Amino acid sequence: MMGLRRFIRQNLNLLRLLRSVRNKVCASLRKRGIGLCEIYKNLCIWFSEVYEKGRIGFCERFGLELDPVIAKFPRVLSFKKTLAKLRDGKSIARYGDGEFNILARGGDLAFQKSDDALARRLREILIEGGTRNCLIAIDGLRLMKPTDKHYSYTRDHYRTDNLLDDLVPYFNRRARYANSYISRPIAFSYVSIKDYRRIWKNRDVVFIVPSKGRFYMDPRFFDNIKSARFIDIPARDAFSKYDEILARAKEFPRGVLFFISAGPTATVLAYDLSKLGYHALDLGHLTASYKEYTGEGPQPEFLPIEKDK
Repeated sequence: MMGLRRFIRQNLNLLRLLRSVRNKVCASLRKRGIGLCEIYKNLCIWFSEVYEKGRIGFCERFGLELDPVIAKFPRVLSFKKTLAKLRDGKSIARYGDGEFNILARGGDLAFQKSDDALARRLREILIEGGTRNCLIAIDGLRLMKPTDKHYSYTRDHYRTDNLLDDLVPYFNRRARYANSYISRPIAFSYVSIKDYRRIWKNRDVVFIVPSKGRFYMDPRFFDNIKSARFIDIPARDAFSKYDEILARAKEFPRGVLFFISAGPTATVLAYDLSKLGYHALDLGHLTASYKEYTGEGPQPEFLPIEKDK
């Protein structure tokens, strides 16, 4: 009991947030036949352990965002719900820190120079928040656990750079954004390759990717497709060829599925193709992320932008 009192004195603000959680925890423990004294004993130990791991981490575990960075991010769909919608025929256009940097600050990326038209399109699409046929996806930071790989880096990136403050005006709070992390290594802690394979099973797939870029045609993902065709695009500054890429894509019938790996260009392209009635997936580093997850390869961003051969 003394430990509990000490915890209360030190964490009054946190305790107020935990009141709603406390009742659920106690009810759960009672169902397991644990008495009231034992409940408080367990709660005291549990709270203390969590407190050592970090006050913010505890609240995130229960969706109680104290961290201002996380609180500013709109809520997003889970990994499973996002993939379920893709299986149902939804297209997806993803945003990450690169797209955010371009639309908010006009910054250059290693493989894409800043472009006013690109920044404008990225802003417009993000503000719209999605359409009947296309999901708009943003970082799923709210769904990450403090123990997840890259969690601290991602959160601190938005915090220290103040980039998030520049993004807030472009978030549509009425929209329900999808989870852009479905193409990142963390996704495979929640879903499996099978969940992806179901999306394009027996489909005619057109890959809009740079032949000399980072994309890897992994048979573990794609050996169940009906056919594979390719539209080769530049590994650098793909948006400079946007009109040409879109025109080539429009030559294909509506029944094909587009898999796009083209950085910020893919965000705009997937959205535009969805407006034309195509099923378009901006899934970027999906296969390279799986190799990172399994320990077979490095973080995708550490791969060469252009292959030697």
